[in-house]
Amino acid sequence: MDIDLSFSHQLSDDEVKTRVKKNLAEKPEKHKKDLKFNAPVWQLEASCVLKGKVMSFSLIGKLEFPPGSVRIKADLPVMLKFFRGRIAAEINKEMEILLKN
Repeated sequence: MDIDLSFSHQLSDDEVKTRVKKNLAEKPEKHKKDLKFNAPVWQLEASCVLKGKVMSFSLIGKLEFPPGSVRIKADLPVMLKFFRGRIAAEINKEMEILLKN
């Protein structure tokens, strides 16, 4: 995995999933020229698979929700591997805001 990040939190599992779902719904509007995702595919509320395009490159990512944390994994297309650090930093920033109590 090119991106494999884990974020701890003190929120209930339901609250975290609610916030993530809301953020996924709003994210394309905020960054619609760079991000184009299909509807997330939820797997028994324990994980979510995202497929879409980032800057015209196909991307598949997965969000997992183990108790007390959120894990984000993605394989980046070759052209986006050069921006791995920047992408991870943006995800970190978004998750810090999202998981605030």
